[in-house]
Amino acid sequence: MMTQKSILLLGCGYVGEFLGCHLLKEGWQVFATTRSSSSQPHLKELGFDPVLFSRPEPLDTITHVLSSIPPSQEEDEGLSFLIKQKKVPSWVGYLSSTSVYGDHHGDWVDENSETRGETPEGLGRLKSEDAWKKWAERQECSLLIYRLSGIYGPFRNVLQRVKEGKDDPKTRVPTHVFSRIHVDDICTFLVKSLSLSSKFSLFNGADDRPASFEDVRGYAYSLLGQEVPLKKEKEKEKEKEKEEEEEEQVRSSFSFLKENKRVSNQKMKEFIGEDLKFPTFREGLKDIFEKGLF
Repeated sequence: MMTQKSILLLGCGYVGEFLGCHLLKEGWQVFATTRSSSSQPHLKELGFDPVLFSRPEPLDTITHVLSSIPPSQEEDEGLSFLIKQKKVPSWVGYLSSTSVYGDHHGDWVDENSETRGETPEGLGRLKSEDAWKKWAERQECSLLIYRLSGIYGPFRNVLQRVKEGKDDPKTRVPTHVFSRIHVDDICTFLVKSLSLSSKFSLFNGADDRPASFEDVRGYAYSLLGQEVPLKKEKEKEKEKEKEEEEEEQVRSSFSFLKENKRVSNQKMKEFIGEDLKFPTFREGLKDIFEKGLF
């Protein structure tokens, strides 16, 4: 009799929930950590087995582990939790971020590019990646590091922000370009990668078309049949006078705007062996709009 495959989701956030629900349909047993007992009913409703993060009981049946817990200054809490487990899983994945690449002045980056991360997030992710690699080498288990671009999908998108009145034109920097990826395409890759047996694998997660937030925002308003809110003429004149100063202030307020790069997804697409379901933000937002997922 075949042993049921099981996965432990360390940090069951946006991506974790989507992935876990997909794996349940394929017959997996899904364990998910939570810091609060009040979150347990929600995880059980999804069909997951909740695991209190503060009480890491031995989970001997786990075959796969995926961590999406952001690093803290002291340690990588997901790794610390896993170290307390007696059994080493056959496969381990860590969801990192393309912030590790830092600023490349709008140029393309791939998995071999220099990591120039300078923001707290970028530096923290690099530190965690190194810790996970060293642990996996000692344990001689497979490790996947997946560097994700900006994640969007159902109920987490610019249409949602407009609906909730949270659209902020102050975050616009026309010259800034960044990459993103739909949660469905993340899960497609992750499901396929669960069979990877190589000791170490590194992939970027991004769609085919990096774009400015201004382009994405403009398309979202066109779907809604609305005009993009414009500022009054006096405000425009003041903005023009202080354009450089304001752009710098915006970059300081939003860490992702300090880094300008285009993330290559070539390696990921070759591994998947097919085109992305949502190759650009246009297909992704159109699907979200038509299904009312905002």
